[in-house]
Amino acid sequence: MITLNPTCTSIWKCYQKPHTMQEVIDEMIHSYFGNKTDIAKDICRFTSEALYYGLLKEVD
Repeated sequence: MITLNPTCTSIWKCYQKPHTMQEVIDEMIHSYFGNKTDIAKDICRFTSEALYYGLLKEVD
């Protein structure tokens, strides 16, 4: 079973429709306070793991 914390849930919702990772990063930076670099790293890690486990897929 996989559960998502509130931040990951927000990222997941962004990916409900095709978005680039940069679009998701930009949206999360506008939604959350914090270091922009840390937010970007967290989104990259989440996205990479979701792709690895087949929870997300890349589209053209």
